[in-house]
Amino acid sequence: KVCIVVLSKSGAPKVIAANDYHAIATQYYGTAKHKNHKRCEEFVYNFHKACVKEGRLRWYMDRRELYYAMRLVEQESGFNCKAVNRIGATGYFQFLKRTWKGTGFKRTFDPYIQCRAGIRYISRRYGQPSSAWSHKVQTSRGASRHKGNGWY
Repeated sequence: KVCIVVLSKSGAPKVIAANDYHAIATQYYGTAKHKNHKRCEEFVYNFHKACVKEGRLRWYMDRRELYYAMRLVEQESGFNCKAVNRIGATGYFQFLKRTWKGTGFKRTFDPYIQCRAGIRYISRRYGQPSSAWSHKVQTSRGASRHKGNGWY
């Protein structure tokens, strides 16, 4: 059985089976009763499959990279693969049409394809999820809601 260490939002680590998506989501939120728990669980499942397909399994197995991928998606879409914002950005990562084109995938609400597109985008632009999160935090400081969040 392959296990990974998962970080919670409070920073507490816990060893969990790599394919126990429910436990990973529970560890992230600290409870299974959080309103986004089920969506988080679905994201983790699809992110795991996409990491394998895209050759980025290390992102899933590394507690820090998985945590920051989850933080990005939680903040962008609340783990909602069907999210659409007021300017037309869609999905987990809230990509605009031009961002979708750059990933090699057509715009879709399929959570697995969204994860693959997100992995490609982050890999090409930032190298890894923790770097994407760091960039997002730095460019978001002082930005108004109308200027966007600066990560893509």
